[in-house]
This record gives sequence, C-alpha cells and structure tokens, in this order.
Amino acid sequence: MAFLRGMWRILLCAGLVLLLPLGAFAGAVAPAQWPPQPVGPQGAVVRISISSPGEVALLAGLGVDIWKVEKERLEVIGAVGPELYTELLARGFAVEVDAERTQRYLVPPGYPCYRTVEQILDHMVAVSNAYPQLTELLDIGDSWEKVQDPAAGYDILAMRITNEAIPGPKPTLLIVSEHHAREMVVPEVADFFIDYLTGGFRGAGGYGVDPDVTWLVDHREVWVVPLVNPDGRKMVEPSGWWWRKNTNDSVNPGCAWPPTAYNHYGVDINRNYAYMWAYDNSGSTSDPCAQGYRGVAAASEPETQAIQSLGTQLFPEPADTTGMMLTLHSYWNAILIPWSYNAPEPAPDDAALRAIGCKWATYNGYEVGRPGEVLWYNPNGTTDDWFYGDRGVASFTFEMGEDFFQACWGNEFPWDIWEENLPAFVHAAKIVAPDPYTTVYGPDAHTLSVSPDPVPAGEPFLLSATLEDHRIQNSDCSVPERPVAAAEYFIDAPGADGTGLPLAPLDGAFDEIVEPVQATVDTEGLTPGVHYLLVHGRSQDGYWGPFTAVFFHIAGCEPVQILDVVTATSGCTVTFTARLSGTPPFSYTWDLGPLGVRTEPTPTVEFGWPGNYPFTLTVSNCVPAQQDTFSGSVSVWCSVPHRVYLPLIRRTSP
Repeated sequence: MAFLRGMWRILLCAGLVLLLPLGAFAGAVAPAQWPPQPVGPQGAVVRISISSPGEVALLAGLGVDIWKVEKERLEVIGAVGPELYTELLARGFAVEVDAERTQRYLVPPGYPCYRTVEQILDHMVAVSNAYPQLTELLDIGDSWEKVQDPAAGYDILAMRITNEAIPGPKPTLLIVSEHHAREMVVPEVADFFIDYLTGGFRGAGGYGVDPDVTWLVDHREVWVVPLVNPDGRKMVEPSGWWWRKNTNDSVNPGCAWPPTAYNHYGVDINRNYAYMWAYDNSGSTSDPCAQGYRGVAAASEPETQAIQSLGTQLFPEPADTTGMMLTLHSYWNAILIPWSYNAPEPAPDDAALRAIGCKWATYNGYEVGRPGEVLWYNPNGTTDDWFYGDRGVASFTFEMGEDFFQACWGNEFPWDIWEENLPAFVHAAKIVAPDPYTTVYGPDAHTLSVSPDPVPAGEPFLLSATLEDHRIQNSDCSVPERPVAAAEYFIDAPGADGTGLPLAPLDGAFDEIVEPVQATVDTEGLTPGVHYLLVHGRSQDGYWGPFTAVFFHIAGCEPVQILDVVTATSGCTVTFTARLSGTPPFSYTWDLGPLGVRTEPTPTVEFGWPGNYPFTLTVSNCVPAQQDTFSGSVSVWCSVPHRVYLPLIRRTSP
C-alpha cells in the first residue's frame, strides 16, 4: 500500500487535471439554468441550492463533504463524486459545479508558507530545549501508523508551558489542532502560540518581556497539541490531496485510490470521541469511505484515545468549572459552542458559552453559536462535546480562515488569521480561573501605567488604569453593559476576588461604564528588580473581570563591576584609579604585595625601585555583599639617587 501511495502521488502531481472532464472547467452557469454537468471520477466542488437550513443535515447524511454554507444565497458548497452528483439531481436539488474551486481542488497551486510535520515537531523540540524552565514536551500517544509499526508514523506531542519555579496546581488551558489533515493553517497557529508564550513571536509576547504573558506563564498551565493527526497531514503534504481523516485502512471496502475529497479510507477523529458518538447519521456516518466516518466504536482511534487520556489527566474532576479547551479547525470564520450534536436542549451553560464566544468575536469578527445555528448541521462524536459533556470544562471550536488550503501571501503565512485570533487565546488563558462562566461578564482593565518607574526601594509610586465594562452587543449575543463598581490590584500573583488592594475612581465615585482609577502602591519589603501588578474590576452586578498586568521596577543595588584600572606615574610614585559600574558606596582592597594593603579609593604608592609590580584590586558593594576583582601590574621607571656608603670609624679611648 505504501508503494502504491507513492506512485499515485507522482501520477497525481504530474497529470491529475486530465481526470476531470473539460465541462467541469466551464464558466459558472447562472443558477436559474443549472443544467446537469458531468463530474469526473475525482469528483468536483459543487454549489447546491437549498430551500431551508434543515436540508443541510440531509445533504450531510447523504455524504456531501460540506465545506461552507452561504446562508444569504441558500447554497451549500461541498465536494461530491459522480454517483452522489447524480443522486442529488435525482432528488431534485439544483447542483452547479464550482469550476474555480474544482480547479484548485484537483490541481493545488502549492503552499510554500506551511511547514511539514517534521518541521513542526522539530520546532517543538527546539523550543523545549531553549526554554527548559518554562516548557515540558510530552509524548501523549501514537498515531495510527505508529501503532501498526513502531518504525512508521509519529508520536503525538504536547507542549506544557508554565514557569516551573512557581509551584502548582495551576488552572489549565488546553489547545488542540489538526484533527483534519487538510486544514493546513491550524497547526501553524497553535505552534505560533507556543512561541508567543516563550521567546515571543513577530515582535510580540515573550516571557519576561510582555507582562500579561509573564503572569500567565507564572500562574497558568497552557497545553498545546499542534498535530493530533500527523499521519493524515503527511498524506496532504507532497500530493495536495484533500485528505481529512486519519490513515486507518483496517476498514476499507474499496474506498477511492487515489483519494478524493469525498471518498477515502480512514476515520474522522472529530467524529470518534466517546460522547454522543453515533448519535445520528447526519452528524456522522457508518460509511468507511465517507469523510464523516465515525469509526467502528467510540474512541476506537489511537489519536482520539491520546486526547481523551490527556483531557482526563488535566481535568480529573468533571464538576470543576476551572479550565478550558479550544480545538482549532478551518474553515468558516466561526466560534462554535456545545452542544455540537443535535441535542434537544441547549447546554446548561449556553448563555455563558455564547458570551465567551461573542467576547472573542469582538477581536476576530467571527460568527458565534452552536453548529446547528452556524453550520446548519450538527456533527456528533466531537472534541468539544466530549470535553464539555464528559470533563465539564468550557469548550470551543475555532473555525479559522476561508479555505482548507488557506492561500499564502506569496511565501508568507496569512498573518491576519494569527493576528485576529491571538487576543482571543490570551483572553481564554486569563479567564480559565476562577470560573470562565462568570469572569467573562466582568469589566476589562486596560491602559495600565506606573509612575515613576523605576522607583527607589521602599518608596511609593502611582498606579493608573482604566476599567471598562465591554459587554457584548452583536447579532449573536446581547449582554447589557453595567457600571464598574470596584477595582483592585495584586502584586506578583493573582488572589481571590475581592481580597486585593483597592484602586479609587478618579471622579470620586464608581458609577460609570468606563472608570479611570488610581492607587498609591507601597513598595516596602519588595526586593529590588522586576515585579508586576495585576489589575481587575467588578461590575455593578457582581462579576469580577480578568486580570491585566503591568511591570514595575524597584531600583536596587547594581552589583559592582571593575571596568578598568588607570595608573598615573610620577617618578617612583604611582596613583591608582579604578573605573567602576554599579551602585555606590564601594569598599576597596588594593593588594600591593610586599608594599602591603591599601583601602582608600585612589591610593598613591611610593615604590622604592624601578620594576614591574603586580597588584590585585577587590571592590565590594551591596547587601548582601557583591564583589569584583581585577588583577594587573604597573611598570615603574625612575631614577634612584646613587648612595655612597663610608666605613664607620669608631673613636676609641686613648
């Protein structure tokens, strides 16, 4: 099978366009005409006219690989084969081949901005080696290919990011991506977030550089699994195949080879989770060749088992609302909330889940809702339903971008996808504790500043911030704004809501939706160096919002450093002067060998004879003491008066 795969990849890249009849590349036909158009054996991307949202679930159940629903036009975009195309026409659907999308589907244009599986995994190893105090790289399971043959396939790697010097337990954010192999953009975004939380990425973030990143890495655990399905992703890389599932070929009743976008073997990992698995046949299918094939049993796949095992480890108490899971997909420009399956009732936390999603939509502009509301069909056996239904944590699906193979900007990654979603990831990490379902309703803190900075140890300084109740007002959510009622801050670590040090409103009263606030911060007892303040506020209806951080610096004693020693010679007399950096006062010890020890800052020494004289200077400062040492020599060239020694004549008695 491996040999055949390799041969077909070569053939596919060399002449796949020949597999599609010329009629499929004709210009788009007006929807009113829509005559039948032939679809070749590799299939085609089509537009299907529907009369109601309920028909999307019907199309999914028939096996259409649904890519997008254009709601205003009442059209479904998806991939079909020739048999399904004919069946859709027989059922009375108007179907039009999308020539431009079909062309890109059959002959992918190449995507130089995406890395290979090996490059992404190697990068994770490199980050872990570069930041051992902040990261831990773990093998959480094996891909299907590796289970079959330890010499094949891949480890499924997870990166745990937290400051190991600060003990836990800590609230957890888990991000997983690349369940579906053809969704090229999402593992890159997940991997970028690893960089952002460690060394920084594209001039932003970075531990010790960005105050929000610093406190989050100190007091959160962020877990990132960029490649849940590395085997499937590898099928996409050299060929441009629109592979979606894993590569489990144990149930293969003659699926298409080479694979198509609507027909290939494997299991859809995101239909294989053990919560409401196989709930119905429109949200997943028992057809092994279909893209939504759910597998022979719940959690039958090693990739699913790896993520469920990790989820049980991270969230052992289903009743605990602390924590969050994000699963990244493409494409739709949507944030999906539980329930994903066709549940008869909304999720118990439906209102809060929507509020969180709508908060993030203020950053990325995405549509928010349950899949049945946004996609117009309800997948089952999904990641977010399992984490929410089985583990009890807030769970969300991000559908990013506008294509599976999101176009590169030349050789550049499409950075808008990263930039529009980064603020949502940071906000997610902030609100995982104490309770994301309530923290989302609190006001936001922004525009933090301190003055003066740095500040001498023991001296006070001014903290300023603005608290603002950014409630959500869009088509998917409506949460009334409330005035800010209180504000507080903590130093170097978040504390329980309502137990911090108060900030006062500048206008004398908490009664506005936007409240500038200030506080005088006491530095007594704080060690010299870098610290951060964590500011948040409470709304009038009692909700404390997320923290925002700002650095401040306590001026301390800079350890001494001897930069140089300069000598000035006059005859046999030498004056020594040291050039230093650091915080005075300094203590000096000049070791001049046979000439003894001097302790003045600038000693003047009389040497009795020409020659080369070694010396050692030790300077200390600070409490506890810091010191530096400098060794050198001085050459003395001087004239010494010639002395004549006469014999001593002693007078004796006569």
